[in-house]
Amino acid sequence: MRTLTLCTLIAALAVGGALAQGTPVAVVHFNADQWNADFPQSNFARFWNDPAIVGVRSMLLQELSGEMEGADLSRLSELLHGEIAFVVTLEPPATAMAQPRPHVALAFRQSAGAEAVLGTITSMIPDPSAQQELRSMALTQGDILVFSDTPTLAQLVADRLPQGPGGFSIEPQANAFINGRVNLGFLVSQLGTLSGDQSTGMVMAALGLGNLRALDMSSGFEGTGLESDGALTFHGNRAGLMSILGPNGEFGVLDLTPAGCPGVAAMRIMPPAQIWDWAQQMAMQMGGPQAAQSFQQMGQMAQMQIGMDLRNQVLPAIGGEIAVLTGTPANPMVPEMAFVIESNDDATLNQLVQSVVQMAQMMMGGMMMSPGQQPMAPPPPQQVTQSGVTYTAVSLMGQELCWGFLQGHLVISSSRGLMNSICDASATGQTIRQAPGFQAIASQIALDGAMFSYSDSTAMQEMGNQMVAGMAMGMQMGGADPQVMQMMNAIPVALQYLGQSGSSVRVSDDRIDFHSHSTSGVEPLIVGGLLPAIAIPNFLEAQTRSKVARARADLRSLATGLEAFYVDNNRYPRAVAGSDPTSISRGDPMMAMQSTFSTADSITSPIAYLTGYMEDPFGPTGAPYCYFSDAHGWILVSAGPDGDFDFDPKQVYHSDIAQPSVELIRYAYDPTNGTVSDGDVFRVRQ
Repeated sequence: MRTLTLCTLIAALAVGGALAQGTPVAVVHFNADQWNADFPQSNFARFWNDPAIVGVRSMLLQELSGEMEGADLSRLSELLHGEIAFVVTLEPPATAMAQPRPHVALAFRQSAGAEAVLGTITSMIPDPSAQQELRSMALTQGDILVFSDTPTLAQLVADRLPQGPGGFSIEPQANAFINGRVNLGFLVSQLGTLSGDQSTGMVMAALGLGNLRALDMSSGFEGTGLESDGALTFHGNRAGLMSILGPNGEFGVLDLTPAGCPGVAAMRIMPPAQIWDWAQQMAMQMGGPQAAQSFQQMGQMAQMQIGMDLRNQVLPAIGGEIAVLTGTPANPMVPEMAFVIESNDDATLNQLVQSVVQMAQMMMGGMMMSPGQQPMAPPPPQQVTQSGVTYTAVSLMGQELCWGFLQGHLVISSSRGLMNSICDASATGQTIRQAPGFQAIASQIALDGAMFSYSDSTAMQEMGNQMVAGMAMGMQMGGADPQVMQMMNAIPVALQYLGQSGSSVRVSDDRIDFHSHSTSGVEPLIVGGLLPAIAIPNFLEAQTRSKVARARADLRSLATGLEAFYVDNNRYPRAVAGSDPTSISRGDPMMAMQSTFSTADSITSPIAYLTGYMEDPFGPTGAPYCYFSDAHGWILVSAGPDGDFDFDPKQVYHSDIAQPSVELIRYAYDPTNGTVSDGDVFRVRQ
């Protein structure tokens, strides 16, 4: 499967057609010739070929090549010609207790011929055995090459690929380089089988997901930008969860949003009181009377806290439009946001906000109060007038919260500056509708549907640059990996290529249609690729460092308990093998060959030298730390970030020599070798 993974780097996943080898789950058709024709004129091409981005691409390819045993991934571009199709099917289970078996196929159709393409791919792989494995999975038929784990599926794909997307029951969109379909109906029907719980299908039906049919999608370049379309279709009308969205309509938030706003999103939903009633019915159907009672208790608890009837007073006051918009804050680390809710009853919603704010102030006052100290009265709210609109401002958790009513909407803002801008826009009519960037996107998406979003990434560039600069400084101080720093330095370059983007959703009785347009086409790659590539490794490194600190603290606490036990008993608690019946390791296989505490010498009861034995954050779930003791000393060991024990304390630790010994130090975890590297975290009696 290693070679198939290599090939899927140039394929994306969707679902479709009617294939005989099991039931179809996924089909995507990539028109490489369409891509090659439109890509050079796109803004995405300018970004892709920027020297800084080329450097990051080369680094990532080199690293991926190392992970794939030296595969020459620099030649992947040679495969981007003609047509490429990726297909997934599910073969029905042979017995009632079995699971459906997935099958996959990856196909190429190029004028050079199947043998030439096969030669290119195999030459990218240095391992002769891997080349042979790849050839064993290949079917060549004229200008078509198919890799599959089953010959039957390979032949079917080879027969259908000459018909293009239509061969897989996909209706192609004009100028799209990717067309695909997801057979959601079949996936939903199989959830009960896959989970082993037949009630799952009943739950899906109750949620209104039982009549899902398919998700169709396509993407293509439109001028210099990128467009994507999708449609969620149903067998019959939308129901349950799928009927909450809509109906289509105009969005009042656009008449409140300032022209310089970098982002706004809104949706229209069925009346919230109806959603509550539907949710209560679902609770009854899925969980019975007990679940329905819990649902009612939730409403009663909310009424006790805010002093208002949630179902009969609050929810009817809320209209069908809900929106959020962002501002451009002075401090990029403190975002500005405003929530906009259509109001059917201003007085009721004002009372709701006041009640929630008062409750939050009381909670914060109690948390910050010292024992015996009288609670301080919260600062009184202020009435502020801006452009003829009066709103309320109050201090909450060190921030200023503002709310008021404009053009039939409740507006709740996280800053007075953004609230003032919204009031000005409402009064003057100088809204986002007049912004050239928004107008360019508005002509491409529907603003009278059930949902829309708009973002002007150019307005966020300075804020993004400041955030990146702060992150880079912190990473340099923390000794970040040079490759991560290279990607970090490429972000300001990437931000230069950002533009405007928007999306919209329209609903009808039996379908939900999606459409998006981006002036640059770069946003998905930066948000979905470059930023996570930086953030995720650093998050994981921070998580690992936190676990190391926790392990060291646990070992200190355990050491204190051991010494207290010694004072009372003139010996240390006995240690036993993890496989011993008295071991506290609960029979975990990883601990079987190690030694740990014994229940015969408890240090938690009847005398609590410790409240508990604590779990090793790097060991199996629930596994304790390794512990070994001889006549005059002890050693405590955590498996360390690599997740395994690198030495046997019974063989290495001896209390009659100075500790830690030279031999023991060889096994110590050292973060300078890499955050996740060999070595164990231990504490020893010196």
